[in-house]
Amino acid sequence: MAARKSFHPLSEAVVEFAKALRRQEAVFKSLKVFRCPMTKDAFPGAPRTAEWIQFEPTVRNPYFGAEMLDCGSEVKP
Repeated sequence: MAARKSFHPLSEAVVEFAKALRRQEAVFKSLKVFRCPMTKDAFPGAPRTAEWIQFEPTVRNPYFGAEMLDCGSEVKP
């Protein structure tokens, strides 16, 4: 849980940066942003949902690891 809690602020910042890049530069359109619908259960004080980036189109949820690796949906640009 501590790793998930530490990961969250970094992930939030990177996602916002990635979203801005996707709007401004065509080369970054391949970045994928995914949203976990149940992050609130990932660690104490977690938000209801959270987002992360990845390059591959298959969901790999970092908030629940192997427990729910495929939980989440892509956030389109």
